Amino acid sequence: MKLVVLAVLVLVLVLWVQVRMFDVWPIAIATTDGSQ
Repeated sequence: MKLVVLAVLVLVLVLWVQVRMFDVWPIAIATTDGSQ
């Protein structure tokens, strides 16, 4: 049972990281385009 809870927590953490990275992507792309 604890393994299921741990798996859910990891999944939520991964999804949260993906969302945060998605929020940062436009800034990173703009910075890369500006430097080039």
